[in-house]
Amino acid sequence: DIKLSKDYKPAATIAQLGQVFIHPEWANVGVLCHEACHVSYSLLSIEQKAAFVNEYKRLLLTDKMLNFLYKTKPYMKQNSIEAHAEIGRYIGQYMAQTLKPFYPRLFEDVGVNCQYGTI
Repeated sequence: DIKLSKDYKPAATIAQLGQVFIHPEWANVGVLCHEACHVSYSLLSIEQKAAFVNEYKRLLLTDKMLNFLYKTKPYMKQNSIEAHAEIGRYIGQYMAQTLKPFYPRLFEDVGVNCQYGTI
């Protein structure tokens, strides 16, 4: 459920309810994809979230695209939730195959294709 709201800049997600609120001025494919990734992250178990962090940190050592993103988007350094969302937003379907299982309903299943802006 996506709603326009001037109460949030740029956006907010209540992942457990599947609700996304986006400020009208910030309503764009990138923000929508970032917020969709938050909903996807909420579907992971505690064990899967830990496994995502381990794989993401391991890939930082070898994956040039992920490493570039990490160096140029400091927001993803805040926590694993934001890292997950930024990877989904900026790398999308081109992320390492080992990360895709951590994006349920997005890159594995039918749903959002953030790389091309289809929702």
